[in-house]
Amino acid sequence: MGTGPVAEEVKLEKAVLSISGKTKTKADVEAEAEKAAAEKAAAETLRAEQVTKARDETITLVAELRKKGGLSAAAHAGVVGEALAAAAADAAKKDDKKDDKAKAASAASSAMEVEDDVSKPSLASMYEALQALHAKGAISTHTLTAAYGAKPPTPPAALGGPKDDKDVPKIEPAFAEPKLDTEVLENPCRVLRSQERVIGALAGSRYVPISTGRKAGIIVLKDTTPGEAEDLLVATAIAAATGESPDEEEPEPPAPFEFLG
Repeated sequence: MGTGPVAEEVKLEKAVLSISGKTKTKADVEAEAEKAAAEKAAAETLRAEQVTKARDETITLVAELRKKGGLSAAAHAGVVGEALAAAAADAAKKDDKKDDKAKAASAASSAMEVEDDVSKPSLASMYEALQALHAKGAISTHTLTAAYGAKPPTPPAALGGPKDDKDVPKIEPAFAEPKLDTEVLENPCRVLRSQERVIGALAGSRYVPISTGRKAGIIVLKDTTPGEAEDLLVATAIAAATGESPDEEEPEPPAPFEFLG
């Protein structure tokens, strides 16, 4: 029996069998390898496009959440960066002066500008920043969940990533919605009486109840850092059910005071 490269090549051709039992030639093996490599390359390109699309949509989504008061100006800048946050703020001011048709055209123009921007943060870094804000109570759980509304779909199977019990590809951990141990409420007034025993003020909160044991009803708060600037949400006018004008002036709030009782 001969040895050397020729004998090894023949051995290789006969050693590889397909599921059907037919012998695969070396050319067959190489063709399959090339096909698999091409499929993986195509899947990587598709995944990159999916993540890029999700990133751009998330930037727009976070800007909308900022406009609705879901997060502060500082939090917005921390998620998308100072430049994009400033651009979104300018766009919001301009949109307030336009009608619906002009706003739609402006939104399309803004989307093109974002597409041309090369200084955008990665999707993973934005999700990480949002989770950090939620962990310290700077945004509610509702806002965090809404920010994941544009997350990418599950990756293509050709990438060979991890799969679940049903053999379906899992989304990458960096893009998966976090499993939360606690919920940050946006409107504590919706807490049920049975839930009062498991709620409390956030650790490190600037505004804390004067009465530490009080968790429901009318709660008077004190500012633990009165020397710092406040970032107040702008109240929006809501049309009254009686048909009264929403622009009717509201009474002025009382002056700051110290509660001693």
